[in-house]
Amino acid sequence: MRKSWLAACAALVALCVPTASAQVALQSGVGAQGELRQGDRRLQSGEFNDEYTIEVAAGATISAAMESDQFDANLMIRGPGGVTQDNDDAPGRGTNAALTVVAPEAGVYRIIATSFQPGESGRYSLE
Repeated sequence: MRKSWLAACAALVALCVPTASAQVALQSGVGAQGELRQGDRRLQSGEFNDEYTIEVAAGATISAAMESDQFDANLMIRGPGGVTQDNDDAPGRGTNAALTVVAPEAGVYRIIATSFQPGESGRYSLE
């Protein structure tokens, strides 16, 4: 797994591992380690997923990157004002994903860590 983007980030403040039934709140600049596996919630299309939330002000920039060497990462951001952004393979990141969204409204945004194909599982890093 490439670690260069982790090294460029501010100090890792906390480590969050979501459970199958819970959303985990993130703070700005905080990364997470997770694992997609049997028992996790699933998207309607069948992919396992973990969900993180972050509260942001209107006009704030949300940047998220997901890396895994065990499956094809897929990242989603959902939020107020109809925000719906997805990324499967970010340019220059192989099968890893990255998104940047400017929040049109203040509120809670959901960052969904998932895979490209149903049934894919394994460990990942989210920053």
